[in-house]
Amino acid sequence: TGAGFPGMVLKLARPDLRLTLLEATRKKVFFLRALSDRLRLPDVEIHHGRAGAPPFPGEGHPRPGAFDVVTARGVAPLPELLPLLAPYRAPTGRLIAMKGPRGDEELAAGERVCHELGLICVERIAYTLPPPGGERLLLCFA
Repeated sequence: TGAGFPGMVLKLARPDLRLTLLEATRKKVFFLRALSDRLRLPDVEIHHGRAGAPPFPGEGHPRPGAFDVVTARGVAPLPELLPLLAPYRAPTGRLIAMKGPRGDEELAAGERVCHELGLICVERIAYTLPPPGGERLLLCFA
């Protein structure tokens, strides 16, 4: 989740969304649950675990193939990331990877993986963060 970014920000911007977060760090899970309760955000599920791994003991896990949109930021390079995310995507869903200034290099390196997973990059959005931010890239796959 990146301590709730982008998930919690999306929920604040779009309260109508049903949101499921997957976070590997227990401390961040506690924070996200407290934040969700404090802000009284409906339809938010927060799971302690890692994409592509079995659930942590005592924890539920997001259902494979259940999500219209799957986002990730700062998880892994694209060739490693896409196989982790793809199982969670609904058949008509999208994967959105938030990447840094080397996103185009990762996209080129991930072409074979995209082909193997039956994914294509349908949208590429470049943007600049305010100073001292830098260049960023959103890559959307279908």
